Amino acid sequence: MAEVKEEDLRFIRRLRERDHLLVDVDSQVLKGMCKDGVIVFGCGDGDQSVDMLVTHLMQKVDCAHRPHLAMYDGGAINLIEPSLIPEKYRFSTEKIINRLELIRRLKRISTILIYSHYPCGMAAEAKVPLPMIIYYNLEAVQILRRKGWDRKRIVPLFHVDYGRLNKNTYYIEKEKQGSIFIKD
Repeated sequence: MAEVKEEDLRFIRRLRERDHLLVDVDSQVLKGMCKDGVIVFGCGDGDQSVDMLVTHLMQKVDCAHRPHLAMYDGGAINLIEPSLIPEKYRFSTEKIINRLELIRRLKRISTILIYSHYPCGMAAEAKVPLPMIIYYNLEAVQILRRKGWDRKRIVPLFHVDYGRLNKNTYYIEKEKQGSIFIKD
């Protein structure tokens, strides 16, 4: 399991409280988007995925209708070219996108949730710092948009494990992404 760093928690707090890049999920909006089902694309980390899916998506948001999972260790980091993930652990960007498009077509599901999380073992293995985990989630939004996905149906989410059984999922405000790189 990747280590939680105090400096990263301060950064997350800043993104929430000052920059408003990470905001609480509006359960009514998300529930409305999930009424025909939802594709969940993210990291398959078993330490976090149960909390992300069961506690936050299904219980808090009540978005339990037809979730279709596409989970790859590292999640959105897999879509970045050139890849940061060591080759022996990597999934092909093209194959992941093809699989997401196949799910969308076969299941007729138009909403996709892109989950990233902290701490992430694969991000640590690939030496991807916290700001870039969030940035790559937003880059995945752009990659899917270029493939014809409706921007309004792509939902970037960031799950944080603060430790001591304290976890939460936030919506990433796409319009405020510049604040990821602003120093305090």
